[in-house]
Amino acid sequence: MSTYLAFQLKKVFKNILTPISLLLVIGALAVVLVMNKRTESDFRLEQMAKTSIEYSEKEIVKAKKTLLTFPKDSKKVEQAKFSLAENKRSEKQDRNIIKAVKAENWKKAYEILWQKSKRFIAADEQNMVGAEKEMALYAYLKNNPLKYETQEMPVTGWQIWMQVNEMYLPYLFAIVALFLLSLLLTDSYRQKLATAKLLPLSNWQRATSENFAGFLLIAGSFSVANLLLFIFASVFSGTGNLAFPTIIQQFVKGKTVIKCVPTGDLILPIIILQIMYIFFIVALTRLLACIFRDKMRTLLVALLVVLGINLATVVADPLKRISAWLPMTYLNAVDVVNGKLGLQYQNGQINFQTGLVVLIIGTVLMITLTAIISSFQEKITSVLFVTSINS
Repeated sequence: MSTYLAFQLKKVFKNILTPISLLLVIGALAVVLVMNKRTESDFRLEQMAKTSIEYSEKEIVKAKKTLLTFPKDSKKVEQAKFSLAENKRSEKQDRNIIKAVKAENWKKAYEILWQKSKRFIAADEQNMVGAEKEMALYAYLKNNPLKYETQEMPVTGWQIWMQVNEMYLPYLFAIVALFLLSLLLTDSYRQKLATAKLLPLSNWQRATSENFAGFLLIAGSFSVANLLLFIFASVFSGTGNLAFPTIIQQFVKGKTVIKCVPTGDLILPIIILQIMYIFFIVALTRLLACIFRDKMRTLLVALLVVLGINLATVVADPLKRISAWLPMTYLNAVDVVNGKLGLQYQNGQINFQTGLVVLIIGTVLMITLTAIISSFQEKITSVLFVTSINS
């Protein structure tokens, strides 16, 4: 069985398209890292405070011109007085933030930022959700003062790992993974005949070998891509602090609950869901390969099922209602664990625990269906063979 497994993997890696597709994924991750590195300085606390000061100074100039231009009893003068006072206060706070950051007095910097977020919520209800997220972040940090790490354009090892696995890698790697699995799991079919059945292996041994080979291929490639990204980010910017908070959102009883947890608390659940999803797509692709026995058809249908249903769930209300029970929903493990997906679909059942159960059941179901269909195909082949001999 181990010889058959090694032979399968060797054939896939000898295909020139395999290293090309993996290099494309690694290249895309390298581009993200470089772009983040180039723009990261704009999202540091000090630079954001400087940008805010520039804006406040412009608004102060505008307000002073209004006070000199319009009559004292006009509404514009009242608005200008309010704007002048607010922008002067904001400018002073931003200058204090810069001083606190330079002195590495993170507690004071976060306290000021928390106060600004709190005031912003009262002043602008339209952007309340964004301000509430900021307020939750700075409330956590002022009680647990840590060196600031930007999450908009992250460059440290753990933070960019989180961003890439949330925004880019699930969808990009899903395409590559399904392509590689289609190559691997349809290679044993010749003219739609299962040549692997000629080997001295039982159905159980062949199924185990093919599933294990698929898992090793995809999990190994996925791990290498992530590991290279993490290593390069860590070399240039450090690994980052696992205690630094990540904002999570939960949809509970029709309401949005926002809170912060250490990034380290999310890593293990994310990796577990990713592993289970790889098991699922391996089992799904093997089922499709057993049905179609053709690379292109298997790949196209796999893409339609995995990515098509995942994207359709965003716009189709009937799918949204059952999204928690669809294995395809859990493609983006980061969005599941941090609660964004549950909030987006307004479905509190989309969480780590449900995802784990659904993916396990889905994987077992795919393996069972493959065994049933394979057995049925063997019987049909035997009947046809006997019929052809008799005739």
